Amino acid sequence: ARSIPLHEANILNQNMFEQFIELDYNLQKRLGVVTPVSLEWYIKGNSRFRPEEVQYQYTSNLFHSFSNSANQPNTMTLGTSHVAIGFATLGQLLWGKFIEGEGKLLWSGYDSSPYAVSKSLVLYTMFKIGSSVDDILQVWYSSCWSRSAHSEFRRSLTVLLSEDIENNEVKYLLSYWKVHNVSLKEARSLWLEHITESGMVSDIIQERDLMKFIQYIVTGQILSEAHMGSTMMFATPQEYGNKSFNENFLQTISTETLFEARCREPNSTFVDVGIDLLREKISTLRDMILSDLIDIDLHVGTISTDSARLHREIKSKSPWTMSWSNVADYFTAKDFHKVVRNCSTNDTVHYLYSMNWVRDVHGTFILDYYNQSFRKDVFKNGKLLIENLYGIAGVRDYLLSPPNDNIMNVTDYMLRHGLQDIYIDAFFEAGNIGKSQVVTFFNIYNPFARACSEIHMTFSLDG
Repeated sequence: ARSIPLHEANILNQNMFEQFIELDYNLQKRLGVVTPVSLEWYIKGNSRFRPEEVQYQYTSNLFHSFSNSANQPNTMTLGTSHVAIGFATLGQLLWGKFIEGEGKLLWSGYDSSPYAVSKSLVLYTMFKIGSSVDDILQVWYSSCWSRSAHSEFRRSLTVLLSEDIENNEVKYLLSYWKVHNVSLKEARSLWLEHITESGMVSDIIQERDLMKFIQYIVTGQILSEAHMGSTMMFATPQEYGNKSFNENFLQTISTETLFEARCREPNSTFVDVGIDLLREKISTLRDMILSDLIDIDLHVGTISTDSARLHREIKSKSPWTMSWSNVADYFTAKDFHKVVRNCSTNDTVHYLYSMNWVRDVHGTFILDYYNQSFRKDVFKNGKLLIENLYGIAGVRDYLLSPPNDNIMNVTDYMLRHGLQDIYIDAFFEAGNIGKSQVVTFFNIYNPFARACSEIHMTFSLDG
């Protein structure tokens, strides 16, 4: 798609508004921010990259039970400091790759959500008090808990509430959870209320895989024993946000890792290998925390261009590595790089990903193109691309190839696979960061993921 000149692709023109009305096409959703300059850029299509920097607004009325994007094996070094911005839960630690060093890893997390901080404090406390792997697994990921998991959850709250909690919103939420329970029946109902799509079911080939996934997606239950519902999923006051829709724990596991595990266990299922992967990672992280190799401190904090005190606080930790989640999506590129420089040193290695990049590049959506023949070619080539990727990953025996997905998902994935470099070049040019200082990768198509178009980036200010 990148090699096709804009005029030959017959990009959007003014005569297409009628078609968009018929298709209920949402320009606000496509562009994120609609300004006269951006609208003219989109209508005329005379350049690939949006000619003005816009800042998207973060939706803060939702909470995530766990990450809505796959955690990557980012490298962290013992004996150094890592700072995580917008960490959601401890998933970055769970999937981290640790390098030996002198001393412990000091891991500091900052998130604007009191819910994220509260849940992560509960999990960290469960690690420290030696809760079992399966109890931690359920409290972290499952809609329903065993008696043991519920008991350990309450024990962690008792420990936490005996300590000095710096944030009043966090303290209140922990206290609220301490006195509220959720029945199994109520949890079943509330889980289903938040499942509005399950299209990935039609992509699963083998019956045992299919039945296991349907059982999970209908109940949200990770393990076989269920005594009561998840307090943190279903007993959180509304002022802390509403539970996100269509959550599933497989979306937190990288496509490559999940596919490799499934191929190693031909008689298993995606759900079962996913649970085994999480058990293994939780066990490793639990051992490291109990061995005093990792020290975690968590804070409610919103990073912005104006949060100078927070910048200084983070920089004082001399972070060797930093992870930014997709925080960059809610800054202009120039402002994000200014914040990066304020919070780190030239040697700091930064990890981040972008989900909103597709809004700033013309041609990343199939409806950006009017030429019907071109659309058909993109759909055909998109199916071939995914089929080839599935073949390389070895999952054709387990997942329908090409996927039984809607046309827009397949075509948009194809287009974005070819246009990512346009965003990457513009994003790092805004920070005066050379290509030699940047490593990037693009996800394999994954029917279990909420999105397959993230660009993952690793960089430093000094190559």
